[in-house]
Amino acid sequence: MTFDLLNNKHLYPYGDAWMHAFRFLSSLNADTEEKRYDLIGDSMYAIVESYLTKSPEVARPEAHQKYVDIQVLISGAERIGWHPVSELSVATPYDNKTDIAFYDPQPNDCTALAMTPGRFALFLPTDAHVPGLHPNTEPTAVKKCIIKMAVDLL
Repeated sequence: MTFDLLNNKHLYPYGDAWMHAFRFLSSLNADTEEKRYDLIGDSMYAIVESYLTKSPEVARPEAHQKYVDIQVLISGAERIGWHPVSELSVATPYDNKTDIAFYDPQPNDCTALAMTPGRFALFLPTDAHVPGLHPNTEPTAVKKCIIKMAVDLL
């Protein structure tokens, strides 16, 4: 897991696909259409979406094997919980078609990342994450971009 400022993207030597992802991210604004954007076909794509944050009691950790996630808020604020996959119990086994596994909730035992515009979080296959959590105690509207990058591009 990496959590940093967008301006520090150049500090990570992840190659051309990494920089391509951040060029796309720098083009986003409040008017960006909510949809899927193919950046390198199915190897790297972005999803722009809006939603209300949720309580940690109803959220489940998730992890992916084929893709890493780069998550960036366009507007709003949320927390993202993080756990090492190795420390969690599987609730829903990995599905190769949807590239996701879910784990038993751990609402009071996670590292919480305070997501705001200008920050990014990178989640690797060893990182279970719980996106979309209330930044305080109330639901908050967010607009977000999630870049799905094939592991072999990183």
